[in-house]
Amino acid sequence: MRRPPPAYRSELGLAGLPPHAADAVRSSVFAGRAVAHQLGSAPLLDSVRSAFAHGIDAMLWASAGLALTGIVVALAFLPWHATTSPEPRPATELGSEGAESPHERVA
Repeated sequence: MRRPPPAYRSELGLAGLPPHAADAVRSSVFAGRAVAHQLGSAPLLDSVRSAFAHGIDAMLWASAGLALTGIVVALAFLPWHATTSPEPRPATELGSEGAESPHERVA
């Protein structure tokens, strides 16, 4: 089973819980909610919810940091000036492929 990130585990208030219940609460948010409901402990449920929100907050900040890093790298490596395209050749040099057809001409 995957363990939740340290941001979640570090915010849990597990004082007074039996060791097996504390391990279950640390293992996942769903297990934490189940233990809180089984024990009828509103403070434990609040602690699990708060720890989950803290974990999500930490992950959002990490994602924002990665996005900002991506923006900086993109700006560092993108060209700062527009490249010029070669000048178009007259239709007579292109042959029949590039010549305008009568229905494409604008009056």
